[in-house]
Amino acid sequence: MINTYNTTLPPPIPPRQGTRGNSTLSTQPLMWFLLGLILVHMAASVVMFMHLLRKNEQFQDLINVRDEYIVLKKLQQCEEQSQDKESVLNCGKLVSKFQNVIKLLSRDKEEQSAMIKGNTPYSRPTPVAHLRIKGPTKAVSGSKINQWAETQSLLRDVSYDSHSGQISVRHTGLYYIYSQITFSKTQEKAPISQNIKTEISGKETTLLTAYSTVHSSDPPKYTVYQGGVFELQKGQKLYVTVTNLSLVSFNENSTAFGLYMLS
Repeated sequence: MINTYNTTLPPPIPPRQGTRGNSTLSTQPLMWFLLGLILVHMAASVVMFMHLLRKNEQFQDLINVRDEYIVLKKLQQCEEQSQDKESVLNCGKLVSKFQNVIKLLSRDKEEQSAMIKGNTPYSRPTPVAHLRIKGPTKAVSGSKINQWAETQSLLRDVSYDSHSGQISVRHTGLYYIYSQITFSKTQEKAPISQNIKTEISGKETTLLTAYSTVHSSDPPKYTVYQGGVFELQKGQKLYVTVTNLSLVSFNENSTAFGLYMLS
């Protein structure tokens, strides 16, 4: 069969190249505009947030000032003599709290001052004592040693009584206590002893005792050392006694007595 259909319409025109690309380019300005609008909105939000935060801080400061004014006004009213019983009780509570705040401020100021001087409560010098014996100016007798050379000894944060030869503790805690006694003579009656004694509230107690048995054929000098850890109370006193004081060597490098705080 022969197709006899004819048409007078022109053939379709093919699409031009680059038409789709031009439509993409036309949307880019809109995208940049939206992006800029979003950034401006974010920046405005940040600025508004900072402004509100600052206003809130100013408001809190205003409230604090108002509260302080009310407290001062109440203290001023407490000075008036015409107060009923309930008002007097309230004034007493207010004054008590005010005094506590002043104490805290004073303590903080003292701690800051001590910190500047390098003597804070946490860096308080450790109590230490090391007494060296000194030569007697006259013949000695008895048993208690009180001939300690205070000027040639180490004494830090403890008290020392040169008349009685006693060390007094200023702080309660654990202490290591020691004594080293050198004897330069012997005696027929043996043994020879040295004691570390303590006194608290008028009561005497022996903490440590060391003995040495020496015969006349032994060397003329011999040393007895003893030491131990004890818990001492504030105000507790310590001293050393021997069997016979006339047997002790008064060489400052050989006879000593002391303590130091552990905790």
